Amino acid sequence: MCNCTEEMNTKLEPHGGRLAMGFAIRKSDMTMFGRLLIQTEKNDKSKRKPLPVVFASYCPFCGAKCDA
Repeated sequence: MCNCTEEMNTKLEPHGGRLAMGFAIRKSDMTMFGRLLIQTEKNDKSKRKPLPVVFASYCPFCGAKCDA
């Protein structure tokens, strides 16, 4: 597992920012794991559908596969 999220958080800290980490539970063996959460945004604000929650399977900064 890479340490890109820690590096980005240290770079964003002086600006008051942080990357969001989300937790998910795997149904098969009920284990909990953390992944980087990608924020989604509505293109058409008039639609009432809820936005999807997207977890990164690969690091968006270096491309390394995220461990589960």
